[in-house]
Amino acid sequence: MTKKQHFILIILFGVIMTLIVNLGLARAVIFGDYSRAKEILSGGGYYLALVNESSKGNWNMGSPFIKEWADKEYLYPALNIHTPGVFKRIFDLDLKTTSIILSYLSIFIIAVLAIATFLFAFRFHYFGYLAAVAYVFFPRMIGWGQVISPQINFIFLFLFLLLYFWPTSQSAPRSDSGIGATSNFWKREIGLAISAGLLFYTYPYHWTYALPLLFFSDLWEFFKERKINWQRLIKYPLILLFASWYLLHLWNISQLSYYKETMVRIGALYSRWPAGILTQAVIFLLLLFTAVIYKYFFSKHNFRIHFDLSKIVIGLLVTFVVLNQQLITGMQLEFNSHYLPVILIFATALVGALVLIFSENVRPDRPGRGRLFIAAAAWLIVVFFAGRFIYFNAGADFESRLNGKELETVEWFIQNGVSNKVVYAPRQLNTPINLLTDNYLYFHDSQEVHLIPTEELIDRFTYFDILNREITDNLIEQQVVIFGQTFKSSWQKDNVTNHIKAFLSGKPFKPATLESYTKYDFEPMRQKRLRPDLEDFKARLEKYHVDYLIYRAEYRDSIYGSISGDVVFDNGAYIIKNSRR
Repeated sequence: MTKKQHFILIILFGVIMTLIVNLGLARAVIFGDYSRAKEILSGGGYYLALVNESSKGNWNMGSPFIKEWADKEYLYPALNIHTPGVFKRIFDLDLKTTSIILSYLSIFIIAVLAIATFLFAFRFHYFGYLAAVAYVFFPRMIGWGQVISPQINFIFLFLFLLLYFWPTSQSAPRSDSGIGATSNFWKREIGLAISAGLLFYTYPYHWTYALPLLFFSDLWEFFKERKINWQRLIKYPLILLFASWYLLHLWNISQLSYYKETMVRIGALYSRWPAGILTQAVIFLLLLFTAVIYKYFFSKHNFRIHFDLSKIVIGLLVTFVVLNQQLITGMQLEFNSHYLPVILIFATALVGALVLIFSENVRPDRPGRGRLFIAAAAWLIVVFFAGRFIYFNAGADFESRLNGKELETVEWFIQNGVSNKVVYAPRQLNTPINLLTDNYLYFHDSQEVHLIPTEELIDRFTYFDILNREITDNLIEQQVVIFGQTFKSSWQKDNVTNHIKAFLSGKPFKPATLESYTKYDFEPMRQKRLRPDLEDFKARLEKYHVDYLIYRAEYRDSIYGSISGDVVFDNGAYIIKNSRR
Protein backbone atom coordinates (compact mmCIF):
# COMPACT_ATOMS: atom_id res chain seq x y z
CA MET A 1 0.00 0.00 0.00
CA THR A 2 1.11 3.55 -0.71
CA LYS A 3 1.52 6.27 1.91
CA LYS A 4 -1.66 7.95 0.62
CA GLN A 5 -3.67 4.74 0.93
CA HIS A 6 -2.44 4.21 4.49
CA PHE A 7 -3.33 7.80 5.33
CA ILE A 8 -6.89 7.40 4.02
CA LEU A 9 -7.36 4.13 5.90
CA ILE A 10 -6.04 5.61 9.15
CA ILE A 11 -8.45 8.56 8.94
CA LEU A 12 -11.34 6.25 8.00
CA PHE A 13 -10.63 3.90 10.91
CA GLY A 14 -10.31 6.90 13.23
CA VAL A 15 -13.75 8.19 12.21
CA ILE A 16 -15.38 4.74 12.58
CA MET A 17 -13.84 4.14 16.01
CA THR A 18 -14.86 7.61 17.16
CA LEU A 19 -18.47 7.03 16.16
CA ILE A 20 -18.64 3.58 17.75
CA VAL A 21 -17.01 4.57 21.04
CA ASN A 22 -19.32 7.59 21.31
CA LEU A 23 -22.55 5.83 20.36
CA GLY A 24 -24.05 6.36 23.80
CA LEU A 25 -22.98 9.99 23.77
CA ALA A 26 -24.46 10.52 20.29
CA ARG A 27 -27.78 9.12 21.44
CA ALA A 28 -27.74 11.49 24.40
CA VAL A 29 -26.96 14.53 22.23
CA ILE A 30 -29.57 13.67 19.58
CA PHE A 31 -32.42 12.85 21.95
CA GLY A 32 -31.40 15.08 24.84
CA ASP A 33 -31.54 12.16 27.25
CA TYR A 34 -28.33 11.63 29.17
CA SER A 35 -29.78 9.08 31.57
CA ARG A 36 -28.62 6.18 29.40
CA ALA A 37 -25.42 7.72 28.11
CA LYS A 38 -21.94 7.28 29.35
CA GLU A 39 -20.98 9.50 32.21
CA ILE A 40 -20.50 12.72 30.29
CA LEU A 41 -18.94 14.60 33.14
CA SER A 42 -16.23 12.11 33.87
CA GLY A 43 -15.24 10.91 37.29
CA GLY A 44 -18.36 12.32 38.89
CA GLY A 45 -17.38 15.75 37.69
CA TYR A 46 -13.99 15.70 39.42
CA TYR A 47 -11.81 16.25 36.37
CA LEU A 48 -14.14 18.81 34.85
CA ALA A 49 -14.13 20.67 38.16
CA LEU A 50 -10.39 21.07 37.62
CA VAL A 51 -10.98 22.10 34.00
CA ASN A 52 -13.45 24.71 35.19
CA GLU A 53 -10.88 26.09 37.62
CA SER A 54 -8.23 26.14 34.88
CA SER A 55 -10.57 27.98 32.49
CA LYS A 56 -10.81 30.78 35.08
CA GLY A 57 -7.07 31.33 34.69
CA ASN A 58 -6.16 29.56 37.94
CA TRP A 59 -3.02 27.70 36.92
CA ASN A 60 -2.29 26.39 40.41
CA MET A 61 -5.58 24.51 40.84
CA GLY A 62 -4.84 23.75 44.47
CA SER A 63 -8.48 22.81 44.85
CA PRO A 64 -11.54 23.24 42.62
CA PHE A 65 -13.82 22.77 45.65
CA ILE A 66 -12.44 24.72 48.63
CA LYS A 67 -12.12 28.45 48.05
CA GLU A 68 -9.31 29.00 50.54
CA TRP A 69 -7.22 26.38 48.75
CA ALA A 70 -8.12 27.23 45.15
CA ASP A 71 -4.90 29.12 44.40
CA LYS A 72 -2.60 26.92 46.49
CA GLU A 73 -0.15 24.39 45.13
CA TYR A 74 -1.38 21.43 43.11
CA LEU A 75 0.33 18.03 43.21
CA TYR A 76 1.70 18.36 39.68
CA PRO A 77 1.48 20.79 36.76
CA ALA A 78 -1.44 19.30 34.83
CA LEU A 79 -1.16 19.72 31.06
CA ASN A 80 -4.08 17.30 30.68
CA ILE A 81 -6.26 19.74 32.65
CA HIS A 82 -5.02 23.00 31.16
CA THR A 83 -5.43 21.80 27.56
CA PRO A 84 -9.25 21.48 27.80
CA GLY A 85 -9.31 24.45 30.21
CA VAL A 86 -7.80 26.73 27.57
CA PHE A 87 -10.13 25.19 24.96
CA LYS A 88 -13.17 26.00 27.11
CA ARG A 89 -11.99 29.53 27.77
CA ILE A 90 -11.13 30.37 24.14
CA PHE A 91 -14.47 29.19 22.79
CA ASP A 92 -16.46 30.33 25.84
CA LEU A 93 -18.20 26.96 26.31
CA ASP A 94 -20.03 25.42 29.23
CA LEU A 95 -18.64 22.27 30.79
CA LYS A 96 -21.06 19.82 29.19
CA THR A 97 -20.46 21.19 25.68
CA THR A 98 -16.72 21.18 26.33
CA SER A 99 -16.93 17.58 27.47
CA ILE A 100 -18.97 16.44 24.46
CA ILE A 101 -16.74 18.15 21.87
CA LEU A 102 -13.55 16.93 23.50
CA SER A 103 -14.87 13.37 23.71
CA TYR A 104 -15.22 13.25 19.91
CA LEU A 105 -11.95 15.04 19.23
CA SER A 106 -9.97 13.04 21.78
CA ILE A 107 -11.23 9.63 20.67
CA PHE A 108 -10.50 10.49 17.03
CA ILE A 109 -6.95 11.62 17.82
CA ILE A 110 -6.38 8.57 20.05
CA ALA A 111 -7.69 6.23 17.35
CA VAL A 112 -5.49 7.78 14.66
CA LEU A 113 -2.39 7.74 16.86
CA ALA A 114 -3.14 4.19 18.06
CA ILE A 115 -3.51 2.87 14.52
CA ALA A 116 -0.33 4.63 13.39
CA THR A 117 1.51 3.27 16.44
CA PHE A 118 0.47 -0.33 15.78
CA LEU A 119 1.22 0.08 12.07
CA PHE A 120 4.75 1.16 12.93
CA ALA A 121 5.04 -1.74 15.39
CA PHE A 122 3.92 -4.14 12.62
CA ARG A 123 6.06 -2.44 9.96
CA PHE A 124 3.00 -1.38 7.99
CA HIS A 125 1.63 -4.88 7.73
CA TYR A 126 -2.18 -4.81 7.57
CA PHE A 127 -2.36 -6.72 10.85
CA GLY A 128 -1.40 -3.46 12.56
CA TYR A 129 -4.93 -2.21 11.83
CA LEU A 130 -6.47 -5.29 13.42
CA ALA A 131 -4.30 -5.01 16.53
CA ALA A 132 -5.21 -1.33 16.92
CA VAL A 133 -8.92 -2.07 16.64
CA ALA A 134 -8.65 -4.87 19.20
CA TYR A 135 -6.91 -2.52 21.63
CA VAL A 136 -9.14 0.52 21.20
CA PHE A 137 -12.21 -1.63 21.75
CA PHE A 138 -10.78 -3.35 24.79
CA PRO A 139 -13.37 -3.57 27.60
CA ARG A 140 -14.22 -1.10 30.27
CA MET A 141 -10.85 -1.30 31.98
CA ILE A 142 -9.43 1.36 29.72
CA GLY A 143 -12.37 3.67 30.32
CA TRP A 144 -12.40 5.67 27.11
CA GLY A 145 -15.60 7.38 28.23
CA GLN A 146 -13.80 9.72 30.63
CA VAL A 147 -12.85 12.86 28.76
CA ILE A 148 -9.88 14.12 30.75
CA SER A 149 -8.44 10.96 32.18
CA PRO A 150 -7.67 8.85 30.28
CA GLN A 151 -8.65 10.48 26.97
CA ILE A 152 -6.34 13.52 27.09
CA ASN A 153 -3.67 11.45 28.84
CA PHE A 154 -3.69 8.85 26.09
CA ILE A 155 -3.17 11.42 23.36
CA PHE A 156 0.22 12.27 24.85
CA LEU A 157 1.00 8.59 25.56
CA PHE A 158 0.33 7.44 22.01
CA LEU A 159 2.31 10.37 20.65
CA PHE A 160 5.28 9.05 22.62
CA LEU A 161 4.70 5.42 21.56
CA LEU A 162 4.30 6.47 17.93
CA LEU A 163 7.81 7.91 18.05
CA TYR A 164 9.06 4.88 20.01
CA PHE A 165 8.02 2.54 17.18
CA TRP A 166 8.85 5.01 14.40
CA PRO A 167 11.02 3.16 11.87
CA THR A 168 14.33 4.76 11.00
CA SER A 169 17.21 3.79 8.78
CA GLN A 170 19.32 3.26 11.88
CA SER A 171 16.81 1.01 13.63
CA ALA A 172 15.95 -1.22 10.69
CA PRO A 173 16.86 -1.75 7.01
CA ARG A 174 14.88 0.32 4.58
CA SER A 175 13.18 -2.74 3.21
CA ASP A 176 11.86 -3.67 6.67
CA SER A 177 11.06 -0.27 8.06
CA GLY A 178 8.70 0.67 5.25
CA ILE A 179 6.85 3.96 4.95
CA GLY A 180 8.03 6.63 7.31
CA ALA A 181 11.62 5.43 7.58
CA THR A 182 14.07 8.25 7.68
CA SER A 183 17.80 8.72 7.91
CA ASN A 184 17.28 11.68 10.22
CA PHE A 185 17.58 9.51 13.27
CA TRP A 186 18.25 12.41 15.57
CA LYS A 187 14.88 13.97 14.76
CA ARG A 188 13.18 10.92 16.20
CA GLU A 189 15.33 11.08 19.32
CA ILE A 190 14.48 14.72 19.90
CA GLY A 191 10.83 13.95 19.31
CA LEU A 192 11.05 11.15 21.89
CA ALA A 193 12.65 13.55 24.35
CA ILE A 194 9.90 16.16 23.89
CA SER A 195 7.05 13.64 24.08
CA ALA A 196 8.58 11.90 27.12
CA GLY A 197 9.07 15.28 28.76
CA LEU A 198 5.40 16.15 28.21
CA LEU A 199 4.34 12.93 29.97
CA PHE A 200 5.65 14.40 33.23
CA TYR A 201 2.86 16.97 33.04
CA THR A 202 0.01 14.61 32.19
CA TYR A 203 0.05 11.35 34.11
CA PRO A 204 2.68 9.92 36.50
CA TYR A 205 1.97 6.32 35.48
CA HIS A 206 2.92 7.15 31.91
CA TRP A 207 6.27 8.86 32.40
CA THR A 208 7.36 6.29 34.98
CA TYR A 209 6.77 3.66 32.29
CA ALA A 210 8.29 5.66 29.44
CA LEU A 211 11.69 6.30 31.02
CA PRO A 212 12.66 2.66 31.73
CA LEU A 213 11.22 1.77 28.32
CA LEU A 214 13.65 4.14 26.61
CA PHE A 215 16.55 3.09 28.81
CA PHE A 216 16.20 -0.66 28.24
CA SER A 217 15.55 -0.15 24.52
CA ASP A 218 18.79 1.77 24.17
CA LEU A 219 20.57 -0.81 26.33
CA TRP A 220 19.38 -3.55 23.97
CA GLU A 221 20.61 -1.60 20.94
CA PHE A 222 23.97 -1.16 22.65
CA PHE A 223 24.36 -4.90 23.12
CA LYS A 224 23.33 -5.54 19.51
CA GLU A 225 25.68 -2.97 18.01
CA ARG A 226 28.51 -3.44 20.55
CA LYS A 227 29.04 0.30 20.59
CA ILE A 228 27.50 3.42 22.07
CA ASN A 229 25.35 5.43 19.70
CA TRP A 230 25.71 8.97 21.01
CA GLN A 231 22.70 10.09 19.00
CA ARG A 232 20.55 7.93 21.23
CA LEU A 233 21.95 9.48 24.38
CA ILE A 234 21.12 13.05 23.37
CA LYS A 235 17.50 12.61 24.43
CA TYR A 236 18.24 12.02 28.12
CA PRO A 237 19.55 15.50 28.98
CA LEU A 238 16.69 16.91 26.88
CA ILE A 239 14.14 14.89 28.86
CA LEU A 240 15.70 16.17 32.07
CA LEU A 241 15.48 19.71 30.72
CA PHE A 242 11.80 19.36 29.83
CA ALA A 243 11.06 17.73 33.18
CA SER A 244 13.01 20.26 35.24
CA TRP A 245 9.98 22.45 35.99
CA TYR A 246 8.06 19.39 37.17
CA LEU A 247 10.95 18.19 39.33
CA LEU A 248 11.43 21.66 40.83
CA HIS A 249 7.69 21.86 41.57
CA LEU A 250 7.80 18.41 43.15
CA TRP A 251 10.70 19.47 45.36
CA ASN A 252 8.90 22.63 46.46
CA ILE A 253 5.66 20.91 47.45
CA SER A 254 7.59 18.12 49.18
CA GLN A 255 8.73 20.74 51.70
CA LEU A 256 5.16 21.44 52.77
CA SER A 257 4.28 20.14 56.21
CA TYR A 258 1.20 18.33 54.89
CA TYR A 259 2.82 16.87 51.74
CA LYS A 260 3.57 13.45 53.19
CA GLU A 261 0.11 12.99 54.68
CA THR A 262 -1.41 14.03 51.34
CA MET A 263 0.68 11.40 49.54
CA VAL A 264 -0.48 8.81 52.04
CA ARG A 265 -4.10 9.84 51.40
CA ILE A 266 -3.74 9.29 47.66
CA GLY A 267 -2.42 5.81 48.36
CA ALA A 268 1.36 5.88 48.71
CA LEU A 269 2.22 2.75 50.67
CA TYR A 270 5.56 2.36 52.36
CA SER A 271 6.24 -1.22 51.46
CA ARG A 272 8.83 -3.41 49.77
CA TRP A 273 6.35 -6.15 48.91
CA PRO A 274 5.94 -7.01 45.17
CA ALA A 275 2.80 -5.62 43.54
CA GLY A 276 0.66 -6.76 40.63
CA ILE A 277 1.70 -10.38 41.10
CA LEU A 278 -1.08 -11.78 38.91
CA THR A 279 -0.27 -9.30 36.13
CA GLN A 280 3.41 -10.23 36.28
CA ALA A 281 2.58 -13.94 36.20
CA VAL A 282 0.45 -13.53 33.06
CA ILE A 283 3.11 -11.43 31.32
CA PHE A 284 5.81 -13.96 32.27
CA LEU A 285 3.82 -16.86 30.79
CA LEU A 286 3.11 -14.84 27.64
CA LEU A 287 6.81 -14.03 27.20
CA LEU A 288 7.78 -17.64 27.91
CA PHE A 289 5.32 -18.89 25.30
CA THR A 290 6.64 -16.31 22.83
CA ALA A 291 10.22 -17.43 23.41
CA VAL A 292 9.29 -21.06 22.67
CA ILE A 293 7.37 -20.14 19.52
CA TYR A 294 10.12 -17.81 18.39
CA LYS A 295 12.80 -20.49 18.72
CA TYR A 296 10.66 -23.17 17.07
CA PHE A 297 9.76 -21.18 14.00
CA PHE A 298 13.19 -19.77 13.52
CA SER A 299 14.71 -23.20 13.63
CA LYS A 300 12.07 -25.06 11.61
CA HIS A 301 10.59 -22.54 9.19
CA ASN A 302 11.52 -19.75 6.89
CA PHE A 303 10.14 -17.29 9.40
CA ARG A 304 8.98 -13.91 8.20
CA ILE A 305 8.88 -10.98 10.64
CA HIS A 306 6.32 -8.26 10.09
CA PHE A 307 6.72 -6.61 13.47
CA ASP A 308 9.30 -5.00 15.73
CA LEU A 309 9.55 -7.90 18.18
CA SER A 310 12.39 -6.52 20.30
CA LYS A 311 10.58 -3.26 21.09
CA ILE A 312 7.36 -5.12 21.89
CA VAL A 313 9.10 -7.57 24.21
CA ILE A 314 11.07 -4.81 25.93
CA GLY A 315 7.80 -2.97 26.50
CA LEU A 316 6.47 -5.99 28.39
CA LEU A 317 9.71 -6.58 30.29
CA VAL A 318 9.42 -3.03 31.67
CA THR A 319 6.29 -4.29 33.45
CA PHE A 320 8.51 -6.13 35.92
CA VAL A 321 10.45 -2.92 36.59
CA VAL A 322 7.54 -0.55 37.23
CA LEU A 323 5.56 -3.04 39.32
CA ASN A 324 8.55 -3.79 41.53
CA GLN A 325 10.20 -0.38 41.90
CA GLN A 326 9.09 -0.32 45.55
CA LEU A 327 11.60 -3.10 46.26
CA ILE A 328 14.26 -0.38 45.90
CA THR A 329 12.42 2.85 46.72
CA GLY A 330 10.33 1.43 49.55
CA MET A 331 7.23 3.31 48.32
CA GLN A 332 4.49 1.64 46.32
CA LEU A 333 2.19 3.71 44.15
CA GLU A 334 -1.51 3.27 44.63
CA PHE A 335 -3.44 1.54 41.90
CA ASN A 336 -0.71 -0.38 40.10
CA SER A 337 -3.60 -1.30 37.83
CA HIS A 338 -3.18 2.18 36.31
CA TYR A 339 -0.23 0.69 34.43
CA LEU A 340 -2.51 -1.90 32.79
CA PRO A 341 -3.61 0.22 29.80
CA VAL A 342 0.06 0.75 28.88
CA ILE A 343 0.91 -2.91 29.47
CA LEU A 344 -2.07 -3.93 27.31
CA ILE A 345 -0.67 -1.97 24.35
CA PHE A 346 2.41 -4.17 24.26
CA ALA A 347 0.46 -7.32 25.21
CA THR A 348 -1.98 -6.71 22.34
CA ALA A 349 0.93 -6.21 19.95
CA LEU A 350 2.61 -9.41 21.12
CA VAL A 351 -0.56 -11.50 20.91
CA GLY A 352 -1.13 -10.06 17.44
CA ALA A 353 2.42 -11.00 16.49
CA LEU A 354 1.84 -14.58 17.66
CA VAL A 355 -1.38 -14.81 15.63
CA LEU A 356 0.51 -13.50 12.63
CA ILE A 357 3.27 -16.08 13.13
CA PHE A 358 0.82 -18.96 13.16
CA SER A 359 -1.27 -17.69 10.28
CA GLU A 360 1.66 -17.25 7.94
CA ASN A 361 3.84 -20.18 8.93
CA VAL A 362 1.73 -23.13 10.10
CA ARG A 363 0.73 -23.99 6.52
CA PRO A 364 3.00 -21.90 4.30
CA ASP A 365 1.90 -24.01 1.34
CA ARG A 366 -1.67 -22.80 1.82
CA PRO A 367 -1.48 -19.07 2.51
CA GLY A 368 -5.17 -18.59 1.85
CA ARG A 369 -5.99 -20.41 5.05
CA GLY A 370 -3.52 -18.22 6.86
CA ARG A 371 -5.30 -15.10 5.77
CA LEU A 372 -8.62 -16.68 6.66
CA PHE A 373 -7.29 -17.47 10.12
CA ILE A 374 -6.23 -13.86 10.62
CA ALA A 375 -9.57 -12.51 9.43
CA ALA A 376 -11.55 -14.92 11.64
CA ALA A 377 -9.41 -14.21 14.72
CA ALA A 378 -9.60 -10.45 14.19
CA TRP A 379 -13.37 -10.60 13.69
CA LEU A 380 -13.90 -12.57 16.90
CA ILE A 381 -11.66 -10.19 18.82
CA VAL A 382 -13.44 -7.09 17.53
CA VAL A 383 -16.94 -8.52 18.07
CA PHE A 384 -16.13 -9.72 21.58
CA PHE A 385 -14.38 -6.58 22.72
CA ALA A 386 -16.73 -4.17 21.01
CA GLY A 387 -19.73 -6.02 22.37
CA ARG A 388 -18.42 -5.65 25.89
CA PHE A 389 -17.20 -2.13 25.44
CA ILE A 390 -20.18 -0.42 23.85
CA TYR A 391 -22.41 -0.09 26.85
CA PHE A 392 -25.34 2.31 26.84
CA ASN A 393 -26.19 1.93 30.50
CA ALA A 394 -22.86 2.91 32.01
CA GLY A 395 -24.32 5.65 34.19
CA ALA A 396 -25.52 9.19 33.69
CA ASP A 397 -24.08 12.62 34.15
CA PHE A 398 -24.89 14.46 37.34
CA GLU A 399 -27.76 16.43 35.79
CA SER A 400 -29.71 13.29 35.00
CA ARG A 401 -29.18 12.06 38.55
CA LEU A 402 -30.96 15.12 39.94
CA ASN A 403 -34.70 15.09 40.44
CA GLY A 404 -36.83 18.13 39.60
CA LYS A 405 -36.65 19.71 43.06
CA GLU A 406 -32.90 19.23 43.27
CA LEU A 407 -32.37 20.75 39.82
CA GLU A 408 -34.55 23.75 40.79
CA THR A 409 -32.35 24.28 43.84
CA VAL A 410 -29.18 24.24 41.79
CA GLU A 411 -30.65 26.50 39.10
CA TRP A 412 -31.52 29.19 41.67
CA PHE A 413 -27.84 30.11 41.87
CA ILE A 414 -27.63 30.39 38.07
CA GLN A 415 -30.83 32.43 37.74
CA ASN A 416 -29.71 34.86 40.45
CA GLY A 417 -26.15 35.19 39.22
CA VAL A 418 -24.64 33.82 42.42
CA SER A 419 -21.10 32.59 41.81
CA ASN A 420 -17.71 32.43 43.49
CA LYS A 421 -19.39 31.95 46.87
CA VAL A 422 -18.99 29.20 49.47
CA VAL A 423 -21.97 26.85 49.77
CA TYR A 424 -22.77 24.30 52.46
CA ALA A 425 -24.87 21.65 50.71
CA PRO A 426 -26.00 18.03 51.09
CA ARG A 427 -23.71 15.48 49.44
CA GLN A 428 -25.97 14.83 46.42
CA LEU A 429 -25.93 18.54 45.50
CA ASN A 430 -22.22 19.17 46.07
CA THR A 431 -20.89 18.37 42.61
CA PRO A 432 -23.74 20.04 40.68
CA ILE A 433 -23.39 23.19 42.81
CA ASN A 434 -19.67 23.27 42.15
CA LEU A 435 -19.84 22.67 38.39
CA LEU A 436 -23.14 24.11 37.23
CA THR A 437 -23.16 27.26 39.38
CA ASP A 438 -19.42 27.98 39.55
CA ASN A 439 -19.42 28.15 43.36
CA TYR A 440 -17.14 26.65 45.99
CA LEU A 441 -18.09 24.22 48.74
CA TYR A 442 -17.76 23.74 52.46
CA PHE A 443 -16.62 20.16 51.83
CA HIS A 444 -16.28 17.72 48.92
CA ASP A 445 -15.53 14.00 48.93
CA SER A 446 -12.66 14.42 46.44
CA GLN A 447 -10.82 17.09 48.40
CA GLU A 448 -8.63 14.41 50.00
CA VAL A 449 -6.54 14.01 46.82
CA HIS A 450 -5.41 17.64 47.01
CA LEU A 451 -2.73 19.22 49.15
CA ILE A 452 -4.47 20.06 52.42
CA PRO A 453 -3.83 19.10 56.06
CA THR A 454 -5.74 16.00 57.12
CA GLU A 455 -6.69 17.84 60.32
CA GLU A 456 -8.72 20.35 58.31
CA LEU A 457 -10.46 17.56 56.40
CA ILE A 458 -11.47 15.99 59.70
CA ASP A 459 -12.68 19.36 61.03
CA ARG A 460 -14.80 20.05 57.95
CA PHE A 461 -16.18 16.52 57.66
CA THR A 462 -17.31 16.43 61.31
CA TYR A 463 -20.18 18.81 60.52
CA PHE A 464 -20.62 17.94 56.84
CA ASP A 465 -24.26 17.05 56.02
CA ILE A 466 -24.70 16.46 59.75
CA LEU A 467 -28.28 15.17 59.67
CA ASN A 468 -27.49 12.56 57.04
CA ARG A 469 -27.75 9.33 59.04
CA GLU A 470 -26.33 7.32 56.16
CA ILE A 471 -23.01 9.09 56.74
CA THR A 472 -23.13 9.04 60.53
CA ASP A 473 -24.10 5.37 60.77
CA ASN A 474 -21.30 4.30 58.40
CA LEU A 475 -18.37 6.49 59.39
CA ILE A 476 -15.90 3.63 58.94
CA GLU A 477 -16.96 3.32 55.32
CA GLN A 478 -16.70 7.09 54.94
CA GLN A 479 -13.05 7.15 55.95
CA VAL A 480 -11.86 7.42 52.34
CA VAL A 481 -13.21 10.97 52.04
CA ILE A 482 -10.91 11.97 54.90
CA PHE A 483 -7.95 9.62 54.83
CA GLY A 484 -8.01 8.66 51.18
CA GLN A 485 -7.10 5.22 49.93
CA THR A 486 -4.41 4.43 52.49
CA PHE A 487 -6.59 2.12 54.56
CA LYS A 488 -8.09 0.32 51.57
CA SER A 489 -4.71 -0.02 49.88
CA SER A 490 -3.09 -1.49 53.00
CA TRP A 491 -6.05 -3.81 53.48
CA GLN A 492 -5.93 -5.04 49.88
CA LYS A 493 -2.15 -5.49 49.96
CA ASP A 494 -2.27 -7.55 53.16
CA ASN A 495 -5.11 -9.70 51.82
CA VAL A 496 -3.02 -10.52 48.74
CA THR A 497 -0.10 -11.33 51.05
CA ASN A 498 -2.32 -13.56 53.18
CA HIS A 499 -3.50 -15.40 50.06
CA ILE A 500 0.10 -16.09 49.06
CA LYS A 501 1.07 -17.20 52.58
CA ALA A 502 -1.96 -19.49 52.75
CA PHE A 503 -1.10 -21.02 49.36
CA LEU A 504 2.54 -21.64 50.27
CA SER A 505 1.81 -22.99 53.74
CA GLY A 506 -1.32 -24.98 52.91
CA LYS A 507 -3.17 -23.25 55.73
CA PRO A 508 -6.66 -21.69 55.36
CA PHE A 509 -6.84 -18.13 54.09
CA LYS A 510 -7.62 -15.58 56.82
CA PRO A 511 -9.05 -12.38 55.33
CA ALA A 512 -8.20 -9.05 56.91
CA THR A 513 -11.07 -6.76 57.85
CA LEU A 514 -11.17 -3.16 56.72
CA GLU A 515 -12.16 -1.98 60.19
CA SER A 516 -8.87 -3.24 61.63
CA TYR A 517 -6.95 -0.75 59.46
CA THR A 518 -8.75 2.28 60.82
CA LYS A 519 -6.32 4.19 62.99
CA TYR A 520 -8.71 7.04 63.79
CA ASP A 521 -11.27 6.95 66.58
CA PHE A 522 -14.52 7.93 64.87
CA GLU A 523 -16.65 7.72 68.00
CA PRO A 524 -16.17 11.37 69.14
CA MET A 525 -17.07 12.50 65.60
CA ARG A 526 -20.12 10.24 65.65
CA GLN A 527 -21.33 11.77 68.92
CA LYS A 528 -20.89 15.32 67.57
CA ARG A 529 -22.90 14.42 64.48
CA LEU A 530 -25.64 12.72 66.51
CA ARG A 531 -25.90 15.68 68.91
CA PRO A 532 -24.55 18.69 66.97
CA ASP A 533 -23.78 21.79 68.99
CA LEU A 534 -25.29 24.94 67.48
CA GLU A 535 -22.46 27.24 68.50
CA ASP A 536 -19.86 24.73 67.31
CA PHE A 537 -21.64 24.46 63.97
CA LYS A 538 -21.96 28.24 63.61
CA ALA A 539 -18.26 28.61 64.39
CA ARG A 540 -17.36 26.25 61.53
CA LEU A 541 -19.62 28.08 59.08
CA GLU A 542 -17.93 31.33 60.08
CA LYS A 543 -14.44 29.79 60.08
CA TYR A 544 -14.80 28.47 56.53
CA HIS A 545 -16.63 31.55 55.20
CA VAL A 546 -19.88 29.83 54.22
CA ASP A 547 -22.16 32.23 52.32
CA TYR A 548 -25.14 29.96 51.60
CA LEU A 549 -26.64 27.06 53.48
CA ILE A 550 -28.70 24.42 51.66
CA TYR A 551 -30.70 21.84 53.59
CA ARG A 552 -33.77 19.65 53.16
CA ALA A 553 -37.11 21.30 53.96
CA GLU A 554 -37.91 18.51 56.42
CA TYR A 555 -35.07 19.88 58.57
CA ARG A 556 -36.43 23.44 58.75
CA ASP A 557 -36.97 23.06 62.51
CA SER A 558 -33.54 21.49 63.11
CA ILE A 559 -30.15 22.99 63.79
CA TYR A 560 -30.15 24.27 60.20
CA GLY A 561 -33.23 26.37 60.91
CA SER A 562 -31.48 27.87 63.94
CA ILE A 563 -28.74 29.40 61.80
CA SER A 564 -29.45 33.10 61.31
CA GLY A 565 -29.91 34.40 57.77
CA ASP A 566 -32.53 35.13 55.15
CA VAL A 567 -34.34 32.28 53.43
CA VAL A 568 -33.90 33.11 49.75
CA PHE A 569 -35.33 29.90 48.28
CA ASP A 570 -37.83 27.26 49.41
CA ASN A 571 -39.40 24.80 46.98
CA GLY A 572 -40.83 22.46 49.59
CA ALA A 573 -37.94 20.02 49.22
CA TYR A 574 -34.89 22.22 49.76
CA ILE A 575 -34.21 25.52 51.47
CA ILE A 576 -31.42 27.97 50.63
CA LYS A 577 -30.44 30.39 53.36
CA ASN A 578 -28.08 33.37 53.05
CA SER A 579 -25.99 32.62 56.09
CA ARG A 580 -23.68 35.65 55.72
CA ARG A 581 -26.42 38.24 56.25
